[in-house]
Amino acid sequence: MDFILTRLKVKIQSVKGLARDENEKWNHWINEEERIAYIRLTSFQRNTKEDLENTLEHLSADGLRGLVLDLRSNPGGLLDSAWRVSSLFLKRGENVVSTRGRHASENQRFDATSDGPYADLPMVVLTDENSASASEILAGAIKDNHHGTVVGARTFGKFSVQNLIPLSRSRAKLKLTTARYYLPSGVSLHRDPGAEKWGVDADVPIRLVQKEKINLWKMRREADRLGPPKPEIKEEEKKDGDEKKDDTGASKSDKDDKANKDEAGDADENAELAENDEKEGKLPPLEQPDENTRPMKDPQLAVASLIMRVQLLGTEFPTLAAAMTPEMERQSAQP
Repeated sequence: MDFILTRLKVKIQSVKGLARDENEKWNHWINEEERIAYIRLTSFQRNTKEDLENTLEHLSADGLRGLVLDLRSNPGGLLDSAWRVSSLFLKRGENVVSTRGRHASENQRFDATSDGPYADLPMVVLTDENSASASEILAGAIKDNHHGTVVGARTFGKFSVQNLIPLSRSRAKLKLTTARYYLPSGVSLHRDPGAEKWGVDADVPIRLVQKEKINLWKMRREADRLGPPKPEIKEEEKKDGDEKKDDTGASKSDKDDKANKDEAGDADENAELAENDEKEGKLPPLEQPDENTRPMKDPQLAVASLIMRVQLLGTEFPTLAAAMTPEMERQSAQP
């Protein structure tokens, strides 16, 4: 079979949504009725700010009222991109980040140069242990300038600045740490050996156990996959095909035995991973064994959505008096 392959530059998409629709476009509405959107940033590239701004413009035209910005497992990227993205959600003059090094030439301050178009947009930022570098800059800028709530787990703690220094008489370059990042609060939360405090702490800490992390990874993998979704098998079809044989002559019960053994092996492996994480202090201890029956849900995203809904309700009814009808006021005034 002959195929014609065309070499082209691949544009990595760093702005993603919750799931793809039938046209393989991202759906960003996590709560369409309340007009709450969800955007996942996977990295900070040169085109991230433009792609994010275009997405927000389309959502705003459809009545955007609140945003959940997901920075989990985002390893970072370009400092300039983090500054430009953060400026979308800040007021003029508010600090995004600053850098300080051994030499004065490494000292820089990055502020929002104008009022961001989404500075007044209610938002929640999701972080985890793998949110690093530029992700921590954005999360820290939103948190320290009081423009949103951080939900999830403490970030990785990578607050160092690297530069590529060309070597003479060669095309090789030396990657060298030359400075550190400092958040608007004035602290640098780099994860040094023996450090007790690092990274950006969540305002609402929601930690995941090992199985929940695996489920979240599977959900993301399925969302990122192109092509039609896998058809769902109904319970009736499962029962009808229980004892049907496949091409190899193996019955469903035989395959189930093998699947159960494989599942038991996976459970043992997951239990061993959880036990190792527990010993290293990464995860809280589990008092009961995990029987792999946890639903495919995202607890951190569920909490973020709830916080966003409550916050939007507060903007509609800032005080109880504003929400009371005249009849309710007369009833409350009676002894």
